[in-house]
Amino acid sequence: MPLASLALVALSLHPPALVRPSPAPDSSRQIALVNYAFDGLPTDASSLTARTEEWTVRNAGRALHHVLMLRLRDSSSLASVEAWKRQGASELLAPAPIALKVDAMLPGASIVRRVRLEPGLYVVLCLVPQGRGADGAIVDHAHLGMQQTFVVSP
Repeated sequence: MPLASLALVALSLHPPALVRPSPAPDSSRQIALVNYAFDGLPTDASSLTARTEEWTVRNAGRALHHVLMLRLRDSSSLASVEAWKRQGASELLAPAPIALKVDAMLPGASIVRRVRLEPGLYVVLCLVPQGRGADGAIVDHAHLGMQQTFVVSP
């Protein structure tokens, strides 16, 4: 049997799986990581409703940065985030579900991520260490201002 015929027989016995494109995002957002803030994150609770967005995250700062976004259960969860940060902020022990994670990025680097925003309170942090405080505790970029909360409405 010729090789082409064998290939057709093989395809008829084991058809390839259909590849379905993922749904298009509802909107897109540009997020710039700067020293020590997030530019482009929503700041007004009424400006963001539940949806899927495509985020282009760019390190526009001079230092290494990363993004960790947690979806909090309620506003009292912010206290648990602060306690978690004091204990070393291990992602494995995060006090809330991780909604977005972007690993450490060098200055000038960018990446695109699809983000599903469900109703609730979010906190976005950069936990890259910067040094130690007077008490010997690690000071990260979140302690220097690279922490922001926002609300997603239904």
